[in-house]
Amino acid sequence: MTAEAQKLLLKEWAKDTDHVIDDNNSPKAEFARLAKAKGWTGGDTEWCHHWKACFDETYTWGVRRKFSSLRLMHL
Repeated sequence: MTAEAQKLLLKEWAKDTDHVIDDNNSPKAEFARLAKAKGWTGGDTEWCHHWKACFDETYTWGVRRKFSSLRLMHL
């Protein structure tokens, strides 16, 4: 999906908020800003679902971080 298409999708998701997508920012920066407005937390179900839909890739940063934290807790 092109950056323009990603921003259109983000704008669609933002319709039920007062969040305005800034066309000068990257789609990923705007995703993070919109996620905050929507109450999505990095790595949670809603975040990952929308990330995959927008960027056609699995969001793994938060997943790896959570796994590492859990592993450290059990050492």
